[in-house]
Amino acid sequence: PAAPPKKRGRPPKKQAAPPEDALALLNALEAKESLTKDDVRALAQCATNDEERACQLLDDACKDDQVALEACATTLTLASERGGAYASAERTNERAQQLRRQARAGLDVEEGLTALSDLIASRALEDAAVAAACGAAGVILQTRGTPTALLVWRAAARSYPSHRAALLEDWLDVLRTETSSSRIALDDDLGGSARWASVLALVITEACVPLAEEVPSVTESERCSNALTGALLRRCREGPNESDWRDLALAFSSDLVAALEAPAWSSSSESVLRSLARSASTELRKAPSDRKAEPYVCFLGDLLAVIVGGVSAVTKRATSSVTPVVQEQGGACDVPEENQRLEALVAFQQLQLNGLEARSSSEPLCGEALRYSVAKWHAELPDSAKALKRHLASQFAGRDVARVRRASWDAALPRDKLRGVACAIVQGSPLARGLSLLAKQLVGLLAHLQPKVRDKALRALGRASCDHLLERDVVQQAMRSRFADESPSVRLAAVEVCGTKCQQQPSLFVHYEEDLLKRLRDAGLAVRKATARRLKTTLTDARIPPDARARTLAALVRCA
Repeated sequence: PAAPPKKRGRPPKKQAAPPEDALALLNALEAKESLTKDDVRALAQCATNDEERACQLLDDACKDDQVALEACATTLTLASERGGAYASAERTNERAQQLRRQARAGLDVEEGLTALSDLIASRALEDAAVAAACGAAGVILQTRGTPTALLVWRAAARSYPSHRAALLEDWLDVLRTETSSSRIALDDDLGGSARWASVLALVITEACVPLAEEVPSVTESERCSNALTGALLRRCREGPNESDWRDLALAFSSDLVAALEAPAWSSSSESVLRSLARSASTELRKAPSDRKAEPYVCFLGDLLAVIVGGVSAVTKRATSSVTPVVQEQGGACDVPEENQRLEALVAFQQLQLNGLEARSSSEPLCGEALRYSVAKWHAELPDSAKALKRHLASQFAGRDVARVRRASWDAALPRDKLRGVACAIVQGSPLARGLSLLAKQLVGLLAHLQPKVRDKALRALGRASCDHLLERDVVQQAMRSRFADESPSVRLAAVEVCGTKCQQQPSLFVHYEEDLLKRLRDAGLAVRKATARRLKTTLTDARIPPDARARTLAALVRCA
């Protein structure tokens, strides 16, 4: 993620002025009818011991529209840096509420957000002020998005667990009402781009891992991601405006898939995407087969297609050029020999951690991703992999300890290579291992009672097909039954999906040649036309066997 912008408008720190100068400044400012922005900046630099007088001046300035924004931000900044009277509960709450109003008015409240983030992280605010701060950050995310707004929500999710339920509702509001046309680049576009609301969900997921000297538990983080995806699907099912929510859920899942290839986001996006897939799978099993549930079942099929197709495409791009080949044998690792794949997986994970560590000093969100990744991967390793679990746990004990295990794991790879590393880690993740079950559930929709669901399931299967999915016996059997479906729209979908996939993957043609040729005599005119159109493209494709092309030409001539 992009580094948070520098705190704008905040004057450079100077040495404390002599007491007599500070007193003179306060006297001079109190004598003025109203303060200017320069006066507010001078007051911020004034290291006076008489905080009450300074606070009163700033409180008065906060009521003046001309300098209200500057005075509000200055008060919050001084509260985070100096505390004392500036950080009184009544004052910070009032200023946080004012900052939210200023954000809703479209003003640039970046400096105030930065100060609020610091105050929230140190647990210096009361609940009302925290809610106001998150409200201001949410408004910014809805309209234009800034990394500083993400930091406010991160601090609130970590430091105020009681606010997490409210943050979930606020996140749904941001997702629904985000109007910004700009998107946040995922790791300098290594993973493409995503909506700010999608990245916000990942930030909250990571922030729910508690601070600890040892490897923290990811239980709270998993609970948060389950609540988030469950609430989203509930709105997709029950509404109101369920159609809009379904479009948002599909866009959200596409953003999560894109984030899998961004080293700074791949761990949290895998977790949230896995939770979304699990929730969608459960919803699909419970959904009734009547016509009333038809639109929701079609949506769930589309959602599974996005996840299955997207994750499969990512795993295909896993590169082998950066694989640290582990050659040591005989006691070098106390996991069983058949589990050496875990050794290679942890090697990839270490390479990604190296890249995050190098950036964590300048990019706070990368430091957060590092902590979360270690905790998540440590929890996913089996208990039998004791040495590998100790290695990941040592990340919290310092760099020297962490690199003892393998010298080859200490490499600092360029950013483009780390994208391949991220893909390789996804390939070994629980989400990737569960893809076959999700694909099987998607294939099961081909036998649904409602024709529209069968139609949508076929097209979704075409979008999600990967790893020669259409060549598998169980899929071939399900597809062939749809070529003879009682509904013309389903037969048409079968022809179009198979024809398109045969163009992309010519080896499929020999599996579905007979079924496609039979559709040349289909009762439906649209089906016959679509079949002829698809088959004509095979005549000039040299990748298809000559005898198959000859049979196709003969069939087309007979039906001309």
